[in-house]
Amino acid sequence: MAGDNWRDGMFAIHNISLVCKAFHEHSSSVLFKDVSLSQGNGHYHSLVLACKQIENLFSLINTNPGLAKGCKSLKFSLPCTAPELGRAETNPDWLLANRLLTSLPQVQMIEIHGGFGYRPSWLEISQLLRSMSHLKSLKFGFVKLATRAFPPTEQRDLYLPDVWRCVQDLDLRSLELDGIRSEHNISLWNMSKELVRTSPIINISLEDFGETPKALRTLLRGPKALEHFAFHISNANRASKLWSLETLRTLLYDHCHSLKSIGISALSKEKSISPFNTSSNFHGFPKLEKLTISPRDMDANVTPEIAHGFASNLRHFIWDFTLLEREPWHAFGKDQRDWLLKFAKLAIERGATLRKIDIVFTPSDEIGMGDVIRAQMQDFWPWDLMDEVRDAVCPHIELVYNDHVSKEHCEMLIDSYREYVAGYGNF
Repeated sequence: MAGDNWRDGMFAIHNISLVCKAFHEHSSSVLFKDVSLSQGNGHYHSLVLACKQIENLFSLINTNPGLAKGCKSLKFSLPCTAPELGRAETNPDWLLANRLLTSLPQVQMIEIHGGFGYRPSWLEISQLLRSMSHLKSLKFGFVKLATRAFPPTEQRDLYLPDVWRCVQDLDLRSLELDGIRSEHNISLWNMSKELVRTSPIINISLEDFGETPKALRTLLRGPKALEHFAFHISNANRASKLWSLETLRTLLYDHCHSLKSIGISALSKEKSISPFNTSSNFHGFPKLEKLTISPRDMDANVTPEIAHGFASNLRHFIWDFTLLEREPWHAFGKDQRDWLLKFAKLAIERGATLRKIDIVFTPSDEIGMGDVIRAQMQDFWPWDLMDEVRDAVCPHIELVYNDHVSKEHCEMLIDSYREYVAGYGNF
């Protein structure tokens, strides 16, 4: 009997070890699926002039090739060529980066934070990316510099011509650019005729975009058929008065028969300077199902009736109040409630395709806003107004908005604000 128990125990231990091994292999591949070489606070380790962490990663991959096959996305930085770094990178410095990326054959998404100001780097970047046959999604973003003598600053050296020369031959589906800046000779940038409408890219997302409409027009000539477009303008560009919804509609019109979603953040620091009305909407975009725009870019003459001409097959409308300087507490008030309620009810009455409305509204709830919040609470509460619209159009249309900033939370902010001011003897 004892012998049988011993044999059964060994058999059970053997089975458990097999399960643990399989679980370890599976969990390791899952954990290694998305590799982010982050240092925290928006900083990433550089693949070039590699640090100890990068060398350790390369060693780990070499000893366990199975991990490498599970890696689908990779985020890293490139070195900035600021004087305080001592020297610019040279070709030998890229050897480990080349070896590392060729050891990750299944990577589909890469996010690079540069350091793009050193032009010879672009040749190396292009060669790296071309070696990755499964790459479908690519993001370039700016990086922050910090030295002992100076506080962190943003290294904005990302320019459209460099980017497009790098990606024009890649089999990408998605391109994200964060921090594009204007190049002094951008007017000379033209896409060669043989490359026009040849790129397989279907998704372009531009964050903190600092270029001109002409530069964007050139970029949009690249994709064969764009399906998704997101546009967030830089703060300096918002003051340029070069941009309006009509400008973007015109630039996007070459892709009007393929675009399924368009997202546009606030374009101006002032109220709309170019009315968005029946002559400048997206009605000529038959496949457009999702549209994001800012109320700041909608002229006062845009009635709910006119808004229903935005797009004939619209299913998801996003009203984005977001401003870089934070939207004021009164931005969503009774007028906005009435407009949205009528807009939604018209969609229901007309049997429109609209099924979902999002409100993006995130006013500041910092302690210093206590006085403003107190005044707002005495007038009206934005989320109460949103609740009214939601209850009136449910279940025909789903209305979604940011979580309530509760009145109890704001009372706490007001109390903290009073204590803060009282500390200076001014309350």
